[in-house]
Amino acid sequence: MAIAQKWKSADFSLPLSAIVSAPQHIWVTSGYSNVKPTLHTVCGVKDFFSPPLSTSGFDMKMRFEGDGFVINDNGEFWGQSSIYTQGTWYPDAIVRNGTYHRYVSGNLVSLGFQSTLVPLYGRSGFILKTIVTNRGSSPLRLKATPVIDPGILQYTPLDKWGFSPPNTKPETRKTGEGTWSSEKVSLQLLQNDSGFHQLAASGSTTFYTVLLLAHVDEPAVHAVDFESLIHTSSSAWQRRLDKHLASVPQLKSNVEGLDNYYRRSLISGLVCVWEKPEFIINPHIATAGMDGGGLNTYLWDAGYVSRMLTLMFGEHAETLARQLAKVRLDSFYSYTVSGKGTGVSYSYSTWAFMNMVWQLAQQRGFNRTLFDEAKRLVLAQEALPTRNGLIDFGKQHNLLEMRNAGYEHYVASPNAERAVNLQRLAALNDMSGGSREESAAWREKATDIIAAVRKELWDEKAGWFASVYPDGRREMVYSIQMFDVIHAGATTPPMTERMLQHLVQGKFLFPYGISSVSKEDSLRYEYNDTDWGGSGAYTGDGPQLASILYHLNKPALAYEVLQSYFWMGKHLAYSPRSSMRINQAVLPINGVISSPV
Repeated sequence: MAIAQKWKSADFSLPLSAIVSAPQHIWVTSGYSNVKPTLHTVCGVKDFFSPPLSTSGFDMKMRFEGDGFVINDNGEFWGQSSIYTQGTWYPDAIVRNGTYHRYVSGNLVSLGFQSTLVPLYGRSGFILKTIVTNRGSSPLRLKATPVIDPGILQYTPLDKWGFSPPNTKPETRKTGEGTWSSEKVSLQLLQNDSGFHQLAASGSTTFYTVLLLAHVDEPAVHAVDFESLIHTSSSAWQRRLDKHLASVPQLKSNVEGLDNYYRRSLISGLVCVWEKPEFIINPHIATAGMDGGGLNTYLWDAGYVSRMLTLMFGEHAETLARQLAKVRLDSFYSYTVSGKGTGVSYSYSTWAFMNMVWQLAQQRGFNRTLFDEAKRLVLAQEALPTRNGLIDFGKQHNLLEMRNAGYEHYVASPNAERAVNLQRLAALNDMSGGSREESAAWREKATDIIAAVRKELWDEKAGWFASVYPDGRREMVYSIQMFDVIHAGATTPPMTERMLQHLVQGKFLFPYGISSVSKEDSLRYEYNDTDWGGSGAYTGDGPQLASILYHLNKPALAYEVLQSYFWMGKHLAYSPRSSMRINQAVLPINGVISSPV
C-alpha cells in the first residue's frame, strides 16, 4: 500500500494577489534554476539563473496570433492584450490565468489562458507551459510566438558569487533563430510548435516554451520531452519535502495565523536549498539566494536556526558545520558555493558555530571533530585582550552593521554570549568524558564574564546596557540585540524587568513585527535599514525574542511579539532575510503601497 506523503507542494501555495513582496522579490526555484515572472501578465518572464550562469535584463512576452487578430500578453491596461486574472505561487511553479473576450471585425474571440512557469531541475533554464482554450462557438487558428529580449548573458565563477548577484556586462548578440550568446554563455529557445494550432469550438491546445542557458562550447539541444522537464522539477521538490521535512512535526493549532506562519517558516528554509553537483557541498544551503543575492552560506544565519537546520538536514547538517569549520572564521563570516571564504571577521561567528555544534549534539550526539573546532574557536576568542574582563569586539562592520556609531567595541552582546559558549563547551566536554578540571575552569570563567558585563556595562538610570569605547566614552544604543543578553543569563531579575519596560508598542514593538533599533533611539533609528539599524529586523529576531519572553514566564508579552509576525504566513511566499519596514504600518502589495491600515 502506498504511504501518503506528509507534505505536498500545495501545502505551501499562496495566491499571487496576497503576496506583498515587491515584484523583484517574487521568484520560484527548482533547487537548480530560479526564475522570476512578469507580474500582471499571463506568460511574461523576467530574469532567471543557475550558477554560474545567469541573465540580467531578460524579458519574454508572449504574442498570440489568429485569423485577423493579434493578442499581446504584455500587461497593458488598454490595447489588444490578454488580461491577467489570477495566479498562485507554489515552491515548484507559478500558475497564472488570463482571459481575452472581444469582438474582432464583428466576430467574438473568447480565449482562456493558463500558464505554468517551472524552473528546470538538472538543466539551467525554465519551461513555460501555456494552455489556451477556445470558449467561442467557432473554430479558430492560433499560434504563440515568444518575443524575447535576452538582456545580458553572464558567467560568474562560483567563487565570485557571494552576497550580491553578479553584475558584469558582456555583450550579447543574436546568433541564429532562437539563439543568442555572449563571450561565455549561450541562450537557446525551444518550442513544441512555432506554427498555427487548430482549436475547435470549446477545444484547447498547449504551447511549450523552453529557454536554456549553457556554456558557449556546449552543443545545442535539438529536442526535449516537455512534460518530462516539468515532471523532473516537481519530483525533485517532492523528494526535497519528503526528505527534509521527515523529522519536522506538522502543526495543528487553534491560534489563528500560527499554522500559516509555521508552514511559511519551513518553506523559507527549503527555498534556500540548492542541489548542484558542482557546488562545494550538495545540497548547498544558501543564506537567501532566491534572487541571486545571499547565495553564500552565512554562519550567522545557519547558527541562528541550527535547531531546525538539524531537524531538516540531519547528518548533512554536520557536513555543513564541517565545511564552515574549514573557513577561517577569524577572517570570514561565510563561504561561497565553491567554498571560498567571504566577508570579514564577525563578532557573533564563534557563538553561531558553537550553537550549531550544541544543537547537533542535542539531536545527534557528541561529535569529536566539531567539538574540537568549537573548542579552538572559543578558546581563541578567550585569548583575545580584555579590559575589565570584556573583549573589544571592534567597529560596526564586525558587529551589527548599523549606519550610525554607537554599538561598538565593549558591548554587552556578544560579550554575554562568551559565557554561553564556555558553559556549553564545559557541558560537551562532560558529555565526552573530558577533564573535569577544564570544565570547572570554563564554568568559572563564564561566571566572571557575567559579573563583568553587569558591573562594567549596566546603566541603572537607563535600565539598559551601555556600549563603551576604548577612550571610556559611553553610548546608550537601544538595540534588540540587548535582549539576547537576558537569554545568556547576564541579567538579574530586577535588570530584566527594567529592560522589559522598553519593550512596548511604538518603540521596539509594531503591528507588523519588531524593530531592531527602538524608535526611542533618535540617534540611530532609521527607516531604510530593515536588518540591524531600525525600522525592521532580521526575520529570526522576533521569534527569538518571543522564545526569551516565554522562558521568562511572560506569555502575554511573548504572544504580542510572536503574533505580529503571523501576517507573513498570509502575505509572503517565503520570509525575507530582513523583515519589512514596519513603522509606517502599511503593506506594499506587489510593489504598490496600500493605504495605511
